[in-house]
Amino acid sequence: MAKKVEAPDKKGAPKTGAPDDLAILHPESMAVIGGREITVREYGFVEAARLDRHIRPLVEGLHRVFGDASVIPSMEAVAEVLASNIDDVLVLIAAATDQDKDWISSLSYRDGDQLQLLWWQVNGHFFIERLMRKAAAERLARSLAGPSSTQPSSGRGTDEPQPTSGDTPSGS
Repeated sequence: MAKKVEAPDKKGAPKTGAPDDLAILHPESMAVIGGREITVREYGFVEAARLDRHIRPLVEGLHRVFGDASVIPSMEAVAEVLASNIDDVLVLIAAATDQDKDWISSLSYRDGDQLQLLWWQVNGHFFIERLMRKAAAERLARSLAGPSSTQPSSGRGTDEPQPTSGDTPSGS
């Protein structure tokens, strides 16, 4: 006797009630922005490598703001870094949405802000992971370098000139 099997959904995943594996491995979000249905997707490995020259300034900016990455950045602090690197952000959002930079630049403040928030929602962890990796590499480098060496103290003030052999009394 035949057993009835549920048909797979549109994406080909069986209806098991479990999250879609593809969505977990490669998340994306959709929204209507500026009258267009936009899909924001996560960067792939090769795509991230190709975009590295645009990614690096954001990671550096986040690093300046958050140092060793011991605290997850607030959205306000992230927004400041994004605003100071807006040309790179436009390239990165365009890549994640397959939209033209000029179209993104033409968006109203509200639509642009919504798009940027959606982009950060999908790709923010990518930048935070890079920030954490950078901070960990710096901590490792410091630990391998050992304690920093310091100049021995003379016990005298630094504003006072140090005597030279010509300043030493010769006959006393």
